[in-house]
Amino acid sequence: MLKARLARLLGSEPERTTRGLQPLHQALLAAERPEAVISWLQPERPGHKILARLASGELDLSHAALDAVTDLHRNATGHITALLTALGALPARDTHLACLERDIAAILDRAADPDMRRLLRRYAAWGLLRHARGKARQAPLTSGIRHGQTARRDRQRP
Repeated sequence: MLKARLARLLGSEPERTTRGLQPLHQALLAAERPEAVISWLQPERPGHKILARLASGELDLSHAALDAVTDLHRNATGHITALLTALGALPARDTHLACLERDIAAILDRAADPDMRRLLRRYAAWGLLRHARGKARQAPLTSGIRHGQTARRDRQRP
């Protein structure tokens, strides 16, 4: 049953190979609990919709394309991105740094006042992102660093 559903969703082996989805197909088929995969891939679920867009070519298999998906649940997109990265279908990246960059860009896009947007952009570039990228060069970011907990600790006096 799972094999048939995956074939309908992801296409034939040549199509999956062309789109870079063959590793995902193999991993989902090898799942210890196929019923969980079947449940996760119900047509009304965000995971199904994202994979259908990847399989059809509507969505490129890239971090940038998946990051740009805003019309579906972000957790589903994040889960699929992490899965595709773990399988080698997408290159490795620092997930927390990418999320921070995406979140900052979204905040800046919503700033209506151009002067405020310029000020926020400078603060983001020189305050937040410079600090986060410096930490990311040493080791992958953690959610604490991403959410500024380390930055606050760094400013406290002993």
